[in-house]
Amino acid sequence: MGSLSHQAVFPWLREADIFVLACKQDHNGDRDGIPVVLMEAMAVGIPVISTQISGIPELIEDGVSGFLAVPNDSQSLADKIMQCLSQSEQMAMITSQARAKIEASFNIEKTTEQLLELF
Repeated sequence: MGSLSHQAVFPWLREADIFVLACKQDHNGDRDGIPVVLMEAMAVGIPVISTQISGIPELIEDGVSGFLAVPNDSQSLADKIMQCLSQSEQMAMITSQARAKIEASFNIEKTTEQLLELF
């Protein structure tokens, strides 16, 4: 899909059953920090699956607020997708905990407080 505006992202998110973002380290060492799109998916209540790279494990606790696969391991990613799809009765709790994480840690009021404390 490439880069999309916020207005274009949310209709796609509303239609999704799960959100998978398989991040990896680039050949030159570049990698994602904490991708905002993961926060957006968590905020709207979609189960998320990503990889154990960079700051993503700070956002997603495996099996608690989403699922984490091993980077560059397609079998690990497939296993996490199957785990997510097979735990439909637990998804309400997982998505609730994911949204709570976003509300507690990544909202404008909290971020403003943290920035004001620095300066």
